[in-house]
Amino acid sequence: MVAGGLVYREAMGIGYLEAPLLAETGLVSHGFSTRHGGVSSEPFHTLNLGFHCSDSEENVYENRRRFFSLWGKDASDIVCGNQVHGAKIVEVQEIDRGRGASPGTALPGVDGLYTRTSGLTIAAFSADCLLVFILDPIQRAVAIIHAGWRGTLLGITAKAVNLLSQAYGGSASDLLVALSPAISRCCFEVDQRLVAKFQAAGYRGLPLVPTANGGRYYLDLHELNRRQLVEQGVCADRIASDSWCTYCGEHFFSYRRDNGKTGRMAGFISLNSTG
Repeated sequence: MVAGGLVYREAMGIGYLEAPLLAETGLVSHGFSTRHGGVSSEPFHTLNLGFHCSDSEENVYENRRRFFSLWGKDASDIVCGNQVHGAKIVEVQEIDRGRGASPGTALPGVDGLYTRTSGLTIAAFSADCLLVFILDPIQRAVAIIHAGWRGTLLGITAKAVNLLSQAYGGSASDLLVALSPAISRCCFEVDQRLVAKFQAAGYRGLPLVPTANGGRYYLDLHELNRRQLVEQGVCADRIASDSWCTYCGEHFFSYRRDNGKTGRMAGFISLNSTG
């Protein structure tokens, strides 16, 4: 099945998504997990990939092993931040390999990573928040961003585009971007106070849709982040997005739907070695 540029695949009993826009370059390995194919019990059933969910560490290690091995990756090598819903983005290199592969080792205060190191797997986790996968095929650089409403309001996706350009000298118009499943506008109801914050930041129209009962709105994380990308110079036809909603979709964990008692999906991207 296909939804807006992301494709659902299954291997070894594990369901995941990938973006042909990125895969067809041959430059990267990447994927976004679903909740299918792991060993965890309810409410983390079954492919929970987050250590911070009160699931057993043994289950998470096994789930990560299963998921990352689909691409020949060693789960003990991944790099991730501890995700505080901020806008801190850091460059990682070979010395950072394994930061976040076990409890308590993730990069502190970090919600985004970027690198030019081939074979280094950078990852992020979500259960309603949006993950943003970025590839610069010219400069051979990648980034992954965790963007919930707080990070989105702080402009984390726009910041990532600028950081890649500053660090490696590339152009935003060269970037290829994929947006993961997230809680969609159909289910992300918020109050007027939060909407006012986005309006103060300059957002109007489609990302902020009034509800029928008045006084509340639906927030569109995909559109908010897509606008940040386009405003920074990313070409609209080089952004792959998806229409699945983590809240109402059976394939995904959802923090809001499950009242916080749920697992986490993972997304990752890694530059392939040139040989």
